[in-house]
Amino acid sequence: MCSDCPFGSADNWENSHPGQPRSFECEQVGYIASRRASEAAQVVIATKDAYLNNSDMTDDFDGIICDEDMLPHLYEVIDYGSETFAGWREAINLKNLPATAWERLMAVIELAFDKLATRENTPTIQRLIEPRPYLLESANQLLEDLDELIFQCGNYKKSNEGAFDFERPYEHNSKRRFPFKGGAELLDALTGFVNVVNFSRCPDNSYKLVVHAPRTKLVNILRSKTLIILDATLPPALEFYLPGLKEVKFEVPQNIQVFQITDALYSKQDLFNPATRQRVGRAIAAFADGKQKPLTILPQRFEKGELAIPLPDNSQVEHWGKHKATNQYSSCDSLVLVGHHMRPIDLIRAELITARNFATVSTPRGKGPGRVLKLYNCLMEGVGAGRWMKADPDPDVQAAIEQDYQANNIQAIGRLRASCRSRDMAPAQVLILCNEPVGDLPITKLVTVDEIITNPPKITTFIDNNFMKRSKNGGLVPVYTAAITGLGVLDDNLTQDLTRENQILEVIWGEFDDLDYPLRQ
Repeated sequence: MCSDCPFGSADNWENSHPGQPRSFECEQVGYIASRRASEAAQVVIATKDAYLNNSDMTDDFDGIICDEDMLPHLYEVIDYGSETFAGWREAINLKNLPATAWERLMAVIELAFDKLATRENTPTIQRLIEPRPYLLESANQLLEDLDELIFQCGNYKKSNEGAFDFERPYEHNSKRRFPFKGGAELLDALTGFVNVVNFSRCPDNSYKLVVHAPRTKLVNILRSKTLIILDATLPPALEFYLPGLKEVKFEVPQNIQVFQITDALYSKQDLFNPATRQRVGRAIAAFADGKQKPLTILPQRFEKGELAIPLPDNSQVEHWGKHKATNQYSSCDSLVLVGHHMRPIDLIRAELITARNFATVSTPRGKGPGRVLKLYNCLMEGVGAGRWMKADPDPDVQAAIEQDYQANNIQAIGRLRASCRSRDMAPAQVLILCNEPVGDLPITKLVTVDEIITNPPKITTFIDNNFMKRSKNGGLVPVYTAAITGLGVLDDNLTQDLTRENQILEVIWGEFDDLDYPLRQ
């Protein structure tokens, strides 16, 4: 591409625009200059897209350090729709290619597209559909043997690069260019060898084929390098691609309290109900009362417009998955996470199975239970609590689903940067408005939506390890019964700050619900 680009060199520019002043010198300030600098540098800092793309340059490094989200770069998603096949047919006709088997296979696939588009009672949450039953039905209707047809297509000649003649980019009179589309990857997926293929429903209710294909070259390069991945929530599929990966955990204290409701999932389907959105808005407002800089994270479609969830005037708002690495919310003193957020389950399943196929790991023989008991990791409850949740029969897929849900919550909470929050400040507060347990995330207290609305924690401070709240008279009182065990009233081990007087007063006057502590300044 650069060899012919007018901006790539002075000679190219003169050939394209003779006698014209050259407006941009790529070899001095552009991509070519950056590539030369990368080749000469001992250390390169770049986006993942620049190197984790099957680039040959990746193999030049001794070690690679990657910050989060490496998994999406280890495979590619290739779409095959009616437009793709129209381009292939046009190439076959213009070049007069003897690709009759491919034309018949495309006819089978497009007939399956039409059958799916007219199918009734399609599940609204089903995005990816196992294709073989529909392809077999269409092949039988066209009097074709599907497997024999795929075999014939595979015997059609390919270039040294593994591309079929009709895939190569070319131009004709209308100057349209048809791109390389991965016919070999499609055949591999249809035979079920490594790649994973599914029918995918488009927004206009039409269908296309979607293939998940591992980037074999890149994975093999990474396996041969010293690789460090900085990620607090490692997806299970990554271990299939990188089997020698060693996980090292760093436990970092955070000045934070996490509350979670037990009585509502608040999925996107729930939030389409106006009454539910109003109830969620009341819970957010109650939790944000008294906070200086609250933040709310919710599904994007409920952030603005007619479906927007009502939020307090002083609340910042962001949607899930946005600005994961930003520090702009580190000064927020509270966070509400709305909804049961994760990627679509069938996408998670396709991603996991693609990785497992690549690693040639067999599917687990026994199916897992249809329902599993998930426990809350609640530190201040007197008894254990949990929920029965629906589970995928494939244990590997279920682990990937749980990780995706947990990762979205943990990464969102991480935006508060609570590990950097001074211990002299009140803890930042987080409310998870979803009742599914979040793995091993420590929960300060389990609550209901009604409890949040009627009696929210308004003051975030601890006195002698007792969580305090504002009383009706404006002071601070313990949420839980206060107890000082084994320490004298004037013991030096008591906190030597403004809370010392409060602790002494409590010992002297006993436990009274309406006892006020002076507010901390």
